[in-house]
Amino acid sequence: MTGDLLHAIANGYTDTPELRFSWLEKLCKHHFVHKNWDEAGQCHVVLAALIADWLQAADQPQANRQPRGYPAGLAAFDGIHPSIRAELGHMLPWSSLEVTAGSGPFSDSGLTLALHTAGEYFKKAEFYELSIAVFNLLVNVYQQSRTYDRLSRLYNELHLICQTLAETQNARLWPQYYRVGFYGAKFEQLNGVEFVYKEPKGTMLPDFVERLKGQLRRLYPDASVEVIPNTTEDIDLIVLAPTTVYLQVVSLVPYFPPSESASRETVFQQHWNLATFLYETPFTNKPGAAQTEDVSSQFKRKTIVTVEQPFPSVRKRIRISSKEVTIISPIENAIEAIAARCQALQTELNSVPPSTKTLQIVLQGSVLAQVNAGPLKICEAFLGRRDTYAAQFVDKLTAGIQRFLFLCKKAIALNKQLVSDVQREYQRNLENAFSDLTDKMDRYIKPQPTSNPDGSIPRDSSGSRGDNPGHDADVSGRTPTTVTRTHSSTV
Repeated sequence: MTGDLLHAIANGYTDTPELRFSWLEKLCKHHFVHKNWDEAGQCHVVLAALIADWLQAADQPQANRQPRGYPAGLAAFDGIHPSIRAELGHMLPWSSLEVTAGSGPFSDSGLTLALHTAGEYFKKAEFYELSIAVFNLLVNVYQQSRTYDRLSRLYNELHLICQTLAETQNARLWPQYYRVGFYGAKFEQLNGVEFVYKEPKGTMLPDFVERLKGQLRRLYPDASVEVIPNTTEDIDLIVLAPTTVYLQVVSLVPYFPPSESASRETVFQQHWNLATFLYETPFTNKPGAAQTEDVSSQFKRKTIVTVEQPFPSVRKRIRISSKEVTIISPIENAIEAIAARCQALQTELNSVPPSTKTLQIVLQGSVLAQVNAGPLKICEAFLGRRDTYAAQFVDKLTAGIQRFLFLCKKAIALNKQLVSDVQREYQRNLENAFSDLTDKMDRYIKPQPTSNPDGSIPRDSSGSRGDNPGHDADVSGRTPTTVTRTHSSTV
């Protein structure tokens, strides 16, 4: 909340760049104190963009001057700060503004300091890709100024970052995201407003909720604090107690539509420039029962929220601008569950180098699963009564199960190549369990080869190949049962 205030004050000085710079620096220090390294880095990127834009404008009248390697406008920062144009795009022309030139922040040294500081903070945040992007801007500055001693040190720094990135490519933890809604008359303009909060990696939901409750108790000492259960979708603001402040917190995951998921190949691309998030709420048709062991009665409410500006940002929380709710039927829910399991298996098969530890965790949950919502239970519930359901969903589920068995077979074969002699017994257990699972599932699916003569994965009923798990995870070939769109009001 303090960060929001500092950011709002800084944006109030669009006509006074030096005051704006000063307040953005205060925001940087706020993030530094709280070890919000990513946000601190993004603040310095905004400062660097502000300085670079002014330096370029100041150079314009001097047409014969040697180019100084400044980043060329806000576009140079698009790949680092996804909303840089929103942050600085409404600036007045520099010709109409007064800036003290040649010393202080609006100088060559101010630019290099802001860029270098941003790169260092991104390293602390383990956003190594952003460090590389920032330092590449510095490379051009040092080349043009012929500052070869600094250029040499910078190349050495880039070498170390790339080494670290190569070693930790698939082992990094990423930020957590939570949807937080504030309800109650005491919130005044914020009553009913929802935000997405970005929290440091490893932040657990209960810890985050307790921290929010503590903040609200300090802000509203004369009010009680109550958490509304996640299963409550429609909150009636009128019936809420006037002396109580309410909040609702839900864990989120980044969401990408099928058209976008194909372009987000790396783990970093899946955690940068995030504007849409997803959370799911299970429910049944029985009053008071959110979940059931009977998969044929388990519905799911899928909610996609969109924020005003994408993460990462200079702020840790961003207001939700729209929300879309889709009701998923039990068989559609089963299709998505199988697709998610296929995606987990495919991820392990694509890992370079493969990880025995994570591979075996996924295999245990796939082949040795003895839970009610396991693939076999799904087969029994839906394919065992296929005439009860629409043919398009039955075909989609059948194709998903076939692909699941194919990927399990491939993953077990990979595990066999990786395990030592000590785990041979474990490998035999996996193979026996898979053989048993295949026999049982064959009762419900038509026997089809699990691979084409050339060894490729067969196409499913939608015509897509089995090696595209991200597509199947989001698209179930369904028509949404119910779609509701709401928009947060502007405060």
